[in-house]
Amino acid sequence: MTKINLKNVKNSSLSSLKYRAPTQTLFSCLLIGTLLCLVSFYQTQKLIEKKSNSERESIMNQLVTLIQKPLLNNDNLGLQFTLQEMTTNKFVTSCSFFDVNGDLVVKSSIEDSLNLNSEKIEKKLEFEKTVLGTLVLELDLSQIQSEQMKIFYYVFLMWLLLTVLLTLITFKNSANISKRIINLISLIPGDNPTITNEIDALESKLQPLLKNLDEVDVLQNSNSFACIFSGVILNRESLNNELGKENQNSLFEKVDLCVKRTLELYGGERLEGNEGTVSFLIRSNSKSKQHILISLMAVHTLNQVLIKLSRKMGISLNLSWSVHNDELPLAPLFKFHESIQKLKVLASKEASKNNNNDIVLSSIYFDFDELTTIARFKFWRENIYLLEGFDEQRQLILQKQIDHICSVCF
Repeated sequence: MTKINLKNVKNSSLSSLKYRAPTQTLFSCLLIGTLLCLVSFYQTQKLIEKKSNSERESIMNQLVTLIQKPLLNNDNLGLQFTLQEMTTNKFVTSCSFFDVNGDLVVKSSIEDSLNLNSEKIEKKLEFEKTVLGTLVLELDLSQIQSEQMKIFYYVFLMWLLLTVLLTLITFKNSANISKRIINLISLIPGDNPTITNEIDALESKLQPLLKNLDEVDVLQNSNSFACIFSGVILNRESLNNELGKENQNSLFEKVDLCVKRTLELYGGERLEGNEGTVSFLIRSNSKSKQHILISLMAVHTLNQVLIKLSRKMGISLNLSWSVHNDELPLAPLFKFHESIQKLKVLASKEASKNNNNDIVLSSIYFDFDELTTIARFKFWRENIYLLEGFDEQRQLILQKQIDHICSVCF
């Protein structure tokens, strides 16, 4: 596996996804939050001003209504009592009434009324166009401001907490994504790129795989030629009854070894087979009789080796073989394996119909006359031919190979 040098990613913290994403989240939250706080602060101040004006007007109108009767009756005691009642209002710190000459008539204020936040408002009182005096109120409306600002501060605090929370979540998620991307990069074949961040590194590693799309199209339209072999043990059930488990294991271990050595000699590939079957393939880049000849030599050699093995072990091993050749698509990969599976099933079904030691070839690319130039065949069925043997010189070569494999395997 190619190990990618991630030094640049780790050292360049701001360029790494692990840090870039949470940094962007933080700045986004700060920017949006600042704008929202400014708007919220402006709206809060407007609301404070509106409520303060409403409270001033309400208190003054209420007091004017209450003092009219004692004032018209020159009832200073009643006037004093009314002003005292008014100072029980949480916003009123002092109430005073001055006559037309500006002299103080009555006054009522709360204890410790010295308050830097107090504001003074005045209103002249008239009755039938006659000025009766001036009413002076001192109000402390800071409570309105503190209540409204308290809401603003709560919103501000929630925004800060949300910003921290989102930044931490983004950091955790981006760190996990960064780690997975780095692991993915290390699995992609190719030269190690000069890395600035994970995304650039991934793109750099993928680019060579994606740039030659024409070559990929050619590959998808290309086929490989292959011969699929399937050998079926015709007497598997009787072997199960006659041989004990230990003898069966010994037999099939030796069979597997014989198959392995034969495939090594002929360049074949073992395929996964069902119980009681042996399957393998030999590939070629082109359709040719030479490829079919090599494949038939391989299955003939293996069959003769297994016959000798069964005789040496004193058992009856009845095998029937079928060889199917066809073109296999190289891409996509699932179609390649799908085609192999299809041919393997066809070969197994054909082999199960034949007799002991029969080797039949199914070919749609070469007719009977063309095939007889590489071996001796007997017409079996349409496009299916029974192998009867090879010429004398080739048979001598095959016998040496058979003897060699037997000497190695048992």
